[in-house]
Amino acid sequence: MTLLLADVDAGSNTPSMVGKVLAWKKASPVESERVWNELSKSNEELAKVFGMLKEEYKDNREAYEQEVVKLLTLPSKEVKLFFLHQIGFNR
Repeated sequence: MTLLLADVDAGSNTPSMVGKVLAWKKASPVESERVWNELSKSNEELAKVFGMLKEEYKDNREAYEQEVVKLLTLPSKEVKLFFLHQIGFNR
């Protein structure tokens, strides 16, 4: 699987943001490590979900597309809960 990071035209100034994050990490090492680890764990869980979606699409494209259509009608919080449940992630 390939995950890509894209820089949008109308967003934060990346060098400035990086500098602020590094300053925050230096000023708050305990909190920043906790947040960094939580972010890393969340990113790993997201990668698992993308992998599951890819496999489901390969295994049964028609059922996958029907589920996507159903999910499009749900509020984002319910979609998040659905996927967290699918991967057994209880938070």
